[in-house]
Amino acid sequence: MRLDSEIFCQLIDHLNGNYNATAVLFALLSQQADLTFIAISHRELATKLGDRVAHRTVLRAIKTLQAAGLIELKEHPQTTTRYRVDGDALRALLAQPAASANVIPGITPLPALSRIFGEVPSMNQEGVVDEQ
Repeated sequence: MRLDSEIFCQLIDHLNGNYNATAVLFALLSQQADLTFIAISHRELATKLGDRVAHRTVLRAIKTLQAAGLIELKEHPQTTTRYRVDGDALRALLAQPAASANVIPGITPLPALSRIFGEVPSMNQEGVVDEQ
């Protein structure tokens, strides 16, 4: 099973470096939007991301994700929009080959980082450092 951080990096690569769209997709997944439509405002999504992505930028990211077929929206007047992540579309996107590059940030191992910071500790599936 791939770690969330690996999938995050692969998604950024497949979404042409769009951190904001990737972050919004992860925020939706954190709310289990792959299982059902969830009601959440763009301001709440921004808050879930620690306001690292401005709420207006969240709206643009939602449009990007919708255009890519990764999320579906249900909009009703005077109510919060509901979102669902299309798991099949997400799997299909990640199944596409990565763009040809010598270095893909977050994916390509860099021995220089191990030299600078020492060995990076391994983590278990819960993201906790394994103490061996």
